[in-house]
This record gives sequence, structure tokens and C-alpha cells, in this order.
Amino acid sequence: MISEQEFLNQIHEAIKSNSITLPTLPEVALRIRDAVEREDTGANEIADMVATDPALAARLLQVANSPLYRGRNTIDSIQMAVARLGNNLIRNLILSLAMKQIFQATSDSMDTQLHAAWEQSVQVAAISRALSRQVPHLQAEQAMLAGLVHNIGSLPVLVMSENYPELVEDGIKLRHMVENISPHIGETILKAWGFPEGMSKI
Repeated sequence: MISEQEFLNQIHEAIKSNSITLPTLPEVALRIRDAVEREDTGANEIADMVATDPALAARLLQVANSPLYRGRNTIDSIQMAVARLGNNLIRNLILSLAMKQIFQATSDSMDTQLHAAWEQSVQVAAISRALSRQVPHLQAEQAMLAGLVHNIGSLPVLVMSENYPELVEDGIKLRHMVENISPHIGETILKAWGFPEGMSKI
């Protein structure tokens, strides 16, 4: 069976040669993130960007109407959601929602593995959000986003593992591979996405 170091080297070589595709955030999520970082961006402009991706728009409305964020009145438009939640929260929520789209299986054999990776990321995100409330300078939604992306490096590892049937069949070995290799790959992905060093550095 292939060793851990050999597997890591092969992933790095595959990334360099573009023979394996790193996950990419949806264009609308990137545009919203960049727009929010500009101080002159208004709520209506952000709402127009969100509206270009129906899936993200629907999920955002669902979150905005959840008990955690909803006020007395139901939020029934993207403009209302942006106004209620604020630009910074919208940015982190959109990035978080976009993450769900990335953890989609490309084959039946990977469905269980990717689902488990996503569920773990959601659990870490919830814990991170809760712990952030004990630290005054941390933003809860940013802590949640950090929790969601902490295991993003597992995606290329799982995809690459499909080339090694004996590795896929050995669940314990594969899990160790993911745990040990994915942080290094995750750093590469988050840097490519333009995440700050505090969130991308292992």
C-alpha cells in the first residue's frame, strides 16, 4: 500500500501539474466577499449579487428566517435579509453556504466519506461559534466559518484516494491519511482563496 509521504508527494505533484483540481468557491461568493471588504458597497448592491445565485439566495433567506436571526417579521426578500443581518455577517454566511456546495460527491464511492467530512466540519463550526463568545475580540460568524473550512484539505485527499482501491477499502488507513495530510493541502487551498493567514495557516 502507498505510504503517507508518497501519497502527499503525489498530491502536491498533481496540484502543480493541474492534474487534480482544487476546490474553488463559487464566483458569487468571491464577489460578495470582495464587495463587503470595500467600505462603499451598499446593501442593495450586495443583495443584487446574492440574487444571481438562486441556490445561495434561497439558503440565505432560510438562515435569515431561522430563530437565531429572525425578528418579529418574516424576511421575504434578499434586500431585507442583507439589511437585517449586515454586510459582515452576510459575507461569512455566504462563504459558509458556498462550502456546502463544495462537499458534493462526484461518485457513489465518495459519498459516505464526503458526507462524514462535511458533518465533522459542521460540528467543529458550531463548537467554534460557541467558544468564540467567551473571547471578546472574536466574531462568532467568523469563528464558525473557520470551523467549516478547517478540513477543506480533505477533499483533494479523498478524490486522489479513488486511484488506490486498496486505500479506499481500508477505512482506518484512509482516515489517518486524511487527518495527517489534509492540513497541509488545506493551507494551500485557503491561501488560494485569499483567506487571511490567521485562518489559513496550520
